Amino acid sequence: MRFYSSDQAIRFAFKTREKSIVSQPSFTFFMADKFRHDDDKLTPFDFHAQSAMIFRFIDKQTELEVLWTYWTYGSEEEKAKASKLLADKVEWRRFNLDRDKIHQVLLSDSVRKCARNMSISNYRAWKYRRKALYNLQSIEDSLTAKLWDWLELNKDT
Repeated sequence: MRFYSSDQAIRFAFKTREKSIVSQPSFTFFMADKFRHDDDKLTPFDFHAQSAMIFRFIDKQTELEVLWTYWTYGSEEEKAKASKLLADKVEWRRFNLDRDKIHQVLLSDSVRKCARNMSISNYRAWKYRRKALYNLQSIEDSLTAKLWDWLELNKDT
């Protein structure tokens, strides 16, 4: 499969991992599909293999890049764990909050939710979220650039 951005590749990997490889309800249909010879058609096995390759690449990156990936694209549980670890491990520049409050900022999906959870104004929540995203931007840029280079290098395989 050809990807047009690093974001698309990561989204594909996270979406694919949640799908079953064998989705046919009947063994009869599965056997019929097994003997088709469409050389240009990718199978669910191919999609899962490609997804696994992307996850393998991501898992080899720095700890902060892996955490950023799961915080951005993971499930709610993964996002909660990753936001806690990011709050503890990132060096937060120009951020006058303790790490527990930074965790709350990272855990919030929106400005309103952040304001409600922290009992602050929407404007202040917006400023905190903007600062958090600014601090994480270098991690995102590093990972997506490396992933894109890797995808371009391996696009013919």
